Amino acid sequence: MSRKGTKRKAEPVLEKCDGLAMAIRDSAGLPADVLKMLLEIIPHCLAQPKDKRHRFQEKAILALGDVLKGCEERFRTNIEEARAKLAEANEKTAPFEQARDRAEEKLHEDSDRVRQETKMLAKATLELRAARAALQDAQKCGETGGQGLEAAAKRKEEVRAIADLFKLLKSGSVPDADVDKHCKSVVSVLNAEFDEAMLMVLTTSLSKEQCASRGEFGQMVVDQVDEKIANEIKAQDEIMTTAEVLKKERVAALPLTQKTFEDALEAQKLRAKVFETSWEAKQGDERALEVARKDLKDLASQKKTCDRALYKVEAEFDVFQDFASNAFEELKERSTPVPVELPDVEEPAPMPQETCAEAAGATMEASSLASVVEPEAIAA
Repeated sequence: MSRKGTKRKAEPVLEKCDGLAMAIRDSAGLPADVLKMLLEIIPHCLAQPKDKRHRFQEKAILALGDVLKGCEERFRTNIEEARAKLAEANEKTAPFEQARDRAEEKLHEDSDRVRQETKMLAKATLELRAARAALQDAQKCGETGGQGLEAAAKRKEEVRAIADLFKLLKSGSVPDADVDKHCKSVVSVLNAEFDEAMLMVLTTSLSKEQCASRGEFGQMVVDQVDEKIANEIKAQDEIMTTAEVLKKERVAALPLTQKTFEDALEAQKLRAKVFETSWEAKQGDERALEVARKDLKDLASQKKTCDRALYKVEAEFDVFQDFASNAFEELKERSTPVPVELPDVEEPAPMPQETCAEAAGATMEASSLASVVEPEAIAA
């Protein structure tokens, strides 16, 4: 029973010594031979109560205390360094966020400018196309007089040809077999609204036999054709006159049209250059924003790493304090337990034989537990 009691009492002390040895081995950073010596003397020094230690054991415990203090100082230094790195990373966050915000704002502004320049470039391009078309039209009018003048001249020639043919018809110089065909040609070219009866009268009135003795109605129809021919020629002359005036005006305005085209061309080139500059600025803003976001992301990763490093060293320091510093202080101040004095009791009354045997057994067990003592100090 005594050995069992001694083993149960010594186990917590030895466990604390083992924890202290493990903490020193992991944190002291001492040379291998010195570390080995310290680890070997820990159970021989701190496993003994304070009042049973040899002076050499006390000196060894003081040396262990200095080692623990050095470990704590290193932990505190590491913690301060980790906190400083985390604080430095936190201080860098604001400038990087400001740089990102500025890059986003500048990208937004330059994107708006690109949209505006796109619209202005499109407008300048349309104006250039209109100026080019006006210039080409003016140049063509200067060369040919324009489509109106050409059409009027062509129409006038057609009407003159019909007028000459009609003169031959009125003079009776056309064979009777061709009169009907030529009359229809005259009416068709003049776009005259003659019904079948009037066309028959016209054909009959223009035959050789009737040319000399034409009736009143027949003469009226002939006069209407003459009037139609004259009006058509007059109309084409007016069109040609108007077209000629327009031609002269366009020819006179050709230098101005040329200058308008050149100005539009220069304006379009300028707008294209400004658009290209704004587009390049926008592309640069996008690259700058990408870099700013990457820097901020890298900084966030750095902060996370610093935070993990600080948490790790603080946790290691807490573990060191629990299993090394606190255990060391507890073992260093541990004394031999004071025996407990039992109070005086009256003489018990006689008991039956079976009860006396049980009480004797319990007394023997208590005596054996009370006889347990701590190991003696190791002599130097």
